[in-house]
Amino acid sequence: MDLAEAEIARAGFPAVRLETDTFNTRSQAFYAARGYVETGRYPDKEWHSGLTTLLLEKRL
Repeated sequence: MDLAEAEIARAGFPAVRLETDTFNTRSQAFYAARGYVETGRYPDKEWHSGLTTLLLEKRL
């Protein structure tokens, strides 16, 4: 994650955005510990899973 975030910052982007699912509490804890915050929540329309997707963002 450190390398990915550094490369994104080096490319000039001010933030990193990613998605995870509400059921995936381990990934939510991992990203929260790295400074990501929830900026959106919406149904999974791409895979029609019936699950809810979380949009997480971290300012670089």
